[in-house]
Amino acid sequence: MSTTSTAALTALAATQASAIFVPPAWSTAIVMYLNQCDPEAIFDAGMKWLENYDELGGAQQAANNTNLSETEWSGNDRKAYDERIDEYRSQLTGFKQLAFAVGTSMTITGALLFLVVVCMCVIAAILVACAAYVAAAMAGVFTYPAALAQASSIAVECTSYLEAVSGLVTKVAAGGAAVIGAAMVLDTAWQKAHGNDAALDDFAGGLRDASDNMIWGTLSRLERTIMAAGMKTGGPTLGKGDPGLRLPNPVPGRQRGFGAGGTGSGVAGGNITDQIQKRVPDYNRRDEGLFDDPPDS
Repeated sequence: MSTTSTAALTALAATQASAIFVPPAWSTAIVMYLNQCDPEAIFDAGMKWLENYDELGGAQQAANNTNLSETEWSGNDRKAYDERIDEYRSQLTGFKQLAFAVGTSMTITGALLFLVVVCMCVIAAILVACAAYVAAAMAGVFTYPAALAQASSIAVECTSYLEAVSGLVTKVAAGGAAVIGAAMVLDTAWQKAHGNDAALDDFAGGLRDASDNMIWGTLSRLERTIMAAGMKTGGPTLGKGDPGLRLPNPVPGRQRGFGAGGTGSGVAGGNITDQIQKRVPDYNRRDEGLFDDPPDS
């Protein structure tokens, strides 16, 4: 696990623990659960795409430097070469546009998700302080009803703020995904129009390679949505005379779905879908041996 994904998971665990003393924090925990992510991985992948953009630019410049004057080379071969090198340059332009679109979208999304993780950590710290305040009130240091009301109000505000931030990032990420999809289609059309006869086959092969990831991603998101819907409080009363202060329900109950305890333990090791995916072979890879050295002749 990366540093940012660990921080996001720690913030979730701290918020769930705080919700034992401040019940409205369960809503915050649900938002944090749905926003568990790995900004570092997304940002690093985006930077690699931008590095590819620079490398493609170098290849394009090298192609530009291969021209010979008409006096040095002329005839039908020269004409065929010029046509082919022009197609090659145009294809590199399409590849560059795709690399820039993907790299930019992923780095922006990764940076924004990093801000979401920072917000989760700050909010978790605030809620831990609120939980400590309520716990002290239970011990008689402060007036308990007033302390609980104040802490609950803060938890509600934290939930609203986190929902607003995550909602904004979700819209930006959706926009980035749309840009990437459009860039892929445009690049395929561009390549086909500039002499790359394998463009459609490459596009179809890429979709086939990515199909399992899309399926796993959809299942993972569905699992998180179902789990989040079941994150409710329950169990025995923690404070005397306080029916609102409860421990998380660790097992499924009637009309309750999965309890927060079960959800939390699932998150600690990665959600169920991710754990299954790690144990299923990637059957649809096309690049087996693609970068192997050719056999000796």
